[in-house]
Amino acid sequence: MCEDLLKSFKNSPKNFEEFQERLSLLLVADAKAPDDDMISSVSRASMTASSW
Repeated sequence: MCEDLLKSFKNSPKNFEEFQERLSLLLVADAKAPDDDMISSVSRASMTASSW
């Protein structure tokens, strides 16, 4: 169990960077989308992020 925690801790910076990149994509897509297209912008950003 301790080994799993250590591995998770070591991967935290990488995971955080990936989270920030995906959040940035989502925010950019959200800013570009008209108000009535909010759900679609979230879907597009999700699909983009999941292709990594």
